[in-house]
Amino acid sequence: MPAALAADLQKLQSDRATMHATIMADIQKVAGDAQSGASSKATFKATIQADLQKLKADLQSGHQTMQADRQQALQDLQAAKAAGVKLAQLKPQLQQLKQLWQQDKSDLRADVQAAQQALAALRASFHK
Repeated sequence: MPAALAADLQKLQSDRATMHATIMADIQKVAGDAQSGASSKATFKATIQADLQKLKADLQSGHQTMQADRQQALQDLQAAKAAGVKLAQLKPQLQQLKQLWQQDKSDLRADVQAAQQALAALRASFHK
């Protein structure tokens, strides 16, 4: 396997792990702030809005990083194919990366759902 392609896959895995950890922390902060309650509706709104802005910024940043990583890996893959390099040994790494992304997606969905439920409960408490 070409060294450039191996480095691209390693960078993809590293950046995926970083993005996952960052986004999970942001989502858990939203859920934690929602569960801790707020003394007033205005305090709740300001806290949650700040949390959501950070989450959105981290998502955009992570998406841009991952998109650039994937683009670079694709270019190196195409160059390797054009050079006649056998890429069968890439299959296990790509499958592992795919499984990690699927697990990340599942984890994120579960945490987002928990945060949404906590927010809904807190909003309901303000309407009592």
